[in-house]
Amino acid sequence: MTRLLPASPAPTTGRPLVRGAHLRRYENKVKSNLESRISSMNMEDRIFEVVIPMEEVAEIKGGKRVFVQRKVFPGYLLCRCDLDEIPGR
Repeated sequence: MTRLLPASPAPTTGRPLVRGAHLRRYENKVKSNLESRISSMNMEDRIFEVVIPMEEVAEIKGGKRVFVQRKVFPGYLLCRCDLDEIPGR
């Protein structure tokens, strides 16, 4: 189960970012389930974006420099949405 926690408003749109806390290693599965739930409930006009914050990090493997994607906040995903219009809140 994902818990939604308020975060700071986004500087460009003014809409708040909501962070969802859940179990680690399940971020992609939670994101895909949330996106399918958004479309099935016709909430595309209320929940605009679901993001897993990632950063590109350089690692050295086998003597070569390799760039890999790392999660900035493991166990969290960010949603850009209108909080005042979400049912059940």
